[in-house]
Amino acid sequence: MAQRRAGERRRALAWWLCASLLACAAPPRTPGDLAAAAIAARGGPLPSFARSSELTVHAGFPGVWRWELAYAVPSRLELRLRTSAETQTLVSDGVTLRTYLGDGLVSSEPAHGSGVAALVSFVALSNLDVLADASQVRTEDAGATELPSGAVRGLRAWLRDFSSCDLRSASPRCALDGLPGGPFTLGFDSKLRLVGLAGPVAVPGLGDGPLEARFEDFRRVGHWWLPFAIHYRFRGAPLVDESVDAWRTDVELPGSSPPSRR
Repeated sequence: MAQRRAGERRRALAWWLCASLLACAAPPRTPGDLAAAAIAARGGPLPSFARSSELTVHAGFPGVWRWELAYAVPSRLELRLRTSAETQTLVSDGVTLRTYLGDGLVSSEPAHGSGVAALVSFVALSNLDVLADASQVRTEDAGATELPSGAVRGLRAWLRDFSSCDLRSASPRCALDGLPGGPFTLGFDSKLRLVGLAGPVAVPGLGDGPLEARFEDFRRVGHWWLPFAIHYRFRGAPLVDESVDAWRTDVELPGSSPPSRR
């Protein structure tokens, strides 16, 4: 009798383990599941980052440039474009956008409604973390015809209005009304890596239109898998090819303070 009960316990344990493994291996069923699985596949949340890159620009002002882009959830952005003449810097804390030439302040304006607002949305979605907070984004499954090349699953996303967020809070929350940002389409490959992102933006000097980004050459940085090649197309034509030199994941953005000298 004892031997039979021990056998039953072993079979029950084996079944439980099998069921658990199958459940873990099951594909994400809902948009929220897919977003969470993609963040986990990348290596977990990434609340802030900075990357330095070489840019090959094909439209507007063609040439080879360098930039440093830093971002912190949900809408802090610092972008430094280094040219042969001087460094141009944009600093947005989600409320105010400041522009600098060198160390000199050139302009200060509300971040909401500025040309950089669309860039912040694009960067926020490419970082994925914003997808985990329903107060900041609404998502639904993307149709097969909307997926970029190489993607097997996708999401359509509408961003909340970041100007309604209390950005002084340690955990910013945004108003639930209004979904002006989008829709954006995110495409994930079989490893749940973000390989494509597309949505409406305003590119300075070029106007409004659809911007597409393709992410390639994923490498391990700490415990995250991050892309080292990003190709951008605007209105269907090549815009910029970004070759990333280095990623940093220990970034503290200074908000709307003057540009830091990293």
